[in-house]
Amino acid sequence: MGQRHRFLKEFPALLLFVFLVSSCSNEMPSMDYVKATVIVEYENEDSLPVGRFSVFAGLSSDSRYAKSIFVQHENSGLEWNCFEPFLFTSSDSKNWVGYTKFQLPRGFSVPEGNYKMTYEDKGENEVSLSFDLSSSDEYMGYKASQYPEVLKNYRKRMALYSNTGDLLFYGEKKKNWKKNQDIFADYSNACVSRDCYLVEGGSVLILLPSVDLENNNYK
Repeated sequence: MGQRHRFLKEFPALLLFVFLVSSCSNEMPSMDYVKATVIVEYENEDSLPVGRFSVFAGLSSDSRYAKSIFVQHENSGLEWNCFEPFLFTSSDSKNWVGYTKFQLPRGFSVPEGNYKMTYEDKGENEVSLSFDLSSSDEYMGYKASQYPEVLKNYRKRMALYSNTGDLLFYGEKKKNWKKNQDIFADYSNACVSRDCYLVEGGSVLILLPSVDLENNNYK
């Protein structure tokens, strides 16, 4: 009788354990390709930029079971880890996992060459894929005030953020945005804007300093 009573008492916990175990995916992770972008970011007009890079992997498997990603520059052995990767599903139903802030010390450029990204799921299954990155060397010595004159070929983009840092808009500036009030008409919670330049065929993104839209008129 005592054993039966103990079993009934522990049965809810047993059910929870079974649920947690069965909720883990038995599907092996599968990585189709990697999208990587070098980012050259400026805090103000006078400082030298910080070099970082963004890496996202397109998965055939379920990204909900993502645990970590590990990136290695194969020539130098430099390594980066991320234990809380970003997860999202694109409009074409593709699962993505990655991170946007693999950083280097101020003044150091992102080394070009061959990299390897390793993705690990919660079942400790791993899959790796190689990719290439362009160097940020050419842009690390410039100040923000020198753009876009120092660029030969580029595409200009604009980014808008809320006061909590959420990205509200990224793309070509709309032709009807002549002053800040025009921006607020479309994005009433926009607080900060940044000019962005895509170079090297889009593989390098240059982020100029943030502009406070409440106190400065966007040009």
